[in-house]
Amino acid sequence: MFTANPFGIKNSELLIQYSSLLNGKKTALDIGCAHGAKSIYLADLGLSVTAIDKEVPLDFTDQRIKIIQTDIQNFNFGKYDIVLALNVLQFLDKERQLEILNKIISSLTTKGVLFVTSFTTEDPSFRKSKSIIGHFKQNELYNFAKTNNLRIIHYNEKIKEDNHEPLGIHQHGIVELIAEKL
Repeated sequence: MFTANPFGIKNSELLIQYSSLLNGKKTALDIGCAHGAKSIYLADLGLSVTAIDKEVPLDFTDQRIKIIQTDIQNFNFGKYDIVLALNVLQFLDKERQLEILNKIISSLTTKGVLFVTSFTTEDPSFRKSKSIIGHFKQNELYNFAKTNNLRIIHYNEKIKEDNHEPLGIHQHGIVELIAEKL
């Protein structure tokens, strides 16, 4: 059964800001889609979207989107022009993060674009949370992208204020990466 969470209710500001990168793209994968706002946005732009999550809310239905309820570690990746891994990698340990990131890179088409947001070691939950276990060190995701021959379009690490139940106003250490497969 789906556990209510704040993820996926709103679209990603980063995705909207860099929406020009979606021009001419046909296929997209939304990893950790939750309530599906990003998937719906991509479908509204005409992309063929596959949305996956371990727990998909019953109210997330859209005939234009192929919705798959599965753990990312069990997902058989296809080929995609766009892959979103927004607010999902922090729930995986380092070994699983690297495994999934490598699968994502293999799944990207040439000129395919990867969007990632995750938590950093600057996040107050670092070493305190039982569910958020995969914090990125400073420049770790940047170095991963460079090592894997991705062209970095956007990279930023910052402290961001957030406000959702049950925590109310709080902060997160966030890393943002947008990169293109060469």
